[in-house]
Amino acid sequence: MERTKTKNCKLRARWNNYRRFQFSLLFLFVFLGSHGSFAQAIKFKSTDFSYKERFGRDNWSNWEEWQEASVLIVVDIDNERISVYSKERQVYDVVEYEGEHYDKDNDLVYSFYCVDNSGHTCRVRLVKLLSENNQFQLYIDYDDFMIVYNAYSLN
Repeated sequence: MERTKTKNCKLRARWNNYRRFQFSLLFLFVFLGSHGSFAQAIKFKSTDFSYKERFGRDNWSNWEEWQEASVLIVVDIDNERISVYSKERQVYDVVEYEGEHYDKDNDLVYSFYCVDNSGHTCRVRLVKLLSENNQFQLYIDYDDFMIVYNAYSLN
């Protein structure tokens, strides 16, 4: 009996997290200013990217110079997946939507705990730069490597 309760609690928690994820992404879609019917995917186009690496336990390199990169970025609500169509397609399956918050610059951050197509865990953050004329940035954070794309909405 106790085992069934535990299983039901886990299923209920996963369902609630899934519903919160869907609601938040739909809110994000509306927040982007799109009009008309709801799409099941939110699309962005990058303009450039940068990256940095971790050296040692607490030391990070500086961000590299921005490099031009025109790639499609898709946030797929129904399939809980974020895809970056660079030379090598990057796929991030959302394990948990971690919510949204405002950072120290008062920019809006949506955070996702993900697993990439190689099975490695990472955090993907979509940042709406309210301080930069509502431009977007997509951060992909690993334990030892970070990449960021500047992007604009296609919706």
